[in-house]
Amino acid sequence: SYYMMGKEYTHFITNREKTLAQTISNISNSIENIYILVGFFYFSGYFKLKDEFKNKNIQILVGLDIEKKLGKLVSEYEIQDKQDFKGIGTLKNNFYKSVVNAFAYLEMFDKEEIKESLKIFDEKLKNGTIEIRKTKEPNHAKLYIFENNKEHSENGENPGVVITGSSNLSLEGLEKRFEIDVVTREKSYYNEAKDIFNKLWQNSIPVASKQNYE
Repeated sequence: SYYMMGKEYTHFITNREKTLAQTISNISNSIENIYILVGFFYFSGYFKLKDEFKNKNIQILVGLDIEKKLGKLVSEYEIQDKQDFKGIGTLKNNFYKSVVNAFAYLEMFDKEEIKESLKIFDEKLKNGTIEIRKTKEPNHAKLYIFENNKEHSENGENPGVVITGSSNLSLEGLEKRFEIDVVTREKSYYNEAKDIFNKLWQNSIPVASKQNYE
């Protein structure tokens, strides 16, 4: 089957010999800020990259749908431990509350580990280091922008890494399903990608952020 190709490609990620999750992990130490545009956001994707995301500033722009079960799962943990989860379950944005589809593969992970990840997610919302917004118009594009820290940016000559292709921010998109994503470190591509993201972000609807955290 062509889905089981054994070759590892230099510019393309297929989630076969090399996964998108591995690629992001490999570059994570040089990154300070992360900007993500995806059609769908699932907590399974955030959970897979929890270590890479922990100490980064992250903006996630969702074009189509956010998993409803994220809010449901957090609410369940709030009931178990209200001290740990004051707030995230009380986000007032209707889109965030209404948006269930698949907590795919989360059952294979340790529940305590999931709980710890939700605590970190909660903290990041509270301190403003993660923000999720919804595009005003439906958008199925996928764009991952990783901005290098000062130590690795070479005075702006190496601003970061751009990945674009078919992968959504979900466990399937990051490693389980055959996808095609392309990686570039070209400065001009990075600048154009960041400009596209910024314009969409400025014209988007807040979903989960420090401002609507209670």
